[in-house]
Amino acid sequence: MTDVRSNKVTQDEQKALSGAGAANSPTLCWHDLTGSGTAGSTAAVPGTAGSNLESTNSVIENTAISGADRALAYGDGLFATMRVLDDGRITCLDTHLSRLAQGMLRLGFFRTDSHSGMPADSTSSAGADKPSAQDALLSQLLAHIKSRLIIAASLHKGGGLKLILSRGEGGRGYLAPSNPKVLAVLSAFALPAHYSDWRARGVALASASLQLGRQPKLAGMKHLNRLEQVLIRAEPLPDWADDFLVKDCNGEVIESSMANLVFIVGNTCITPHHSYAGVSGVMRQCLLEALLSLGYRVEAKAVSEALLTCCDAVLMSNSLMGVIEVRRINHHYFPEFHGIDAVRDALDSFL
Repeated sequence: MTDVRSNKVTQDEQKALSGAGAANSPTLCWHDLTGSGTAGSTAAVPGTAGSNLESTNSVIENTAISGADRALAYGDGLFATMRVLDDGRITCLDTHLSRLAQGMLRLGFFRTDSHSGMPADSTSSAGADKPSAQDALLSQLLAHIKSRLIIAASLHKGGGLKLILSRGEGGRGYLAPSNPKVLAVLSAFALPAHYSDWRARGVALASASLQLGRQPKLAGMKHLNRLEQVLIRAEPLPDWADDFLVKDCNGEVIESSMANLVFIVGNTCITPHHSYAGVSGVMRQCLLEALLSLGYRVEAKAVSEALLTCCDAVLMSNSLMGVIEVRRINHHYFPEFHGIDAVRDALDSFL
């Protein structure tokens, strides 16, 4: 796993930054509500030997959000929510960036010629020992995004950041542009106050009546189409419950409305697979690695509610809350998990 504790721009990322502005550079448009755009003109980015964020032909600041933006029109984009520690580090920063890169590839942000594998307007050819043009575009885009996030985090210590990546404007109807001007919307927020209470006492989940659809092309991604979650949160929550247990239309347990789940049976940790529905969270990935480091066996597979009858413990995680015990799901009650402190300590080493 990448060293996510440093929050520094690597030498390769610095090279990608220095190559920005070239004719084949991706265009990144910023709508920044954190103040980091202004600060970035003078603030040094860790790992860049004192260099700072400069506007180039490929980076456009203070972009207004258009009514024709594809994120607004079609939900055509991705997002990430990140926790900023008190020292200004973003937890799991490189893992967040990796998931965004995977999402852009899966959504085809940079469409390629079906024969050459190069961007649709590219006339160059890449040697077998060189990264593809698509990889180069992603590297430049992510290097800029990482630099901006590091600066924003320094201005919002102890809070949270939300990054939305839209494919921008263009295309014909649903047909996307081949070389989009990616719009990045960055905002900051205070962490939910009730998370500290949840960490202390655990939570209870009640089954949602709405079930998730199954779509393998979108499963696992944190894309902008969240209407299922909006409808789930509109359901009345029982007085005893804190959140919903969410299943798919085949009745498989997938997640809670806001977090991933891990079911512990003896020395085995079972997490629902996300081959057809659900979001594969960044904190879930870190938690599974932490559990492996403690000697647990980890399985990702289909989970039915029948598993609840033999669980020793259930854990819930997302990037903002960390890991929290689930003490009740419907009529199933779970005892206090005495290994929670060891799990949290192990998890800290991956943050």
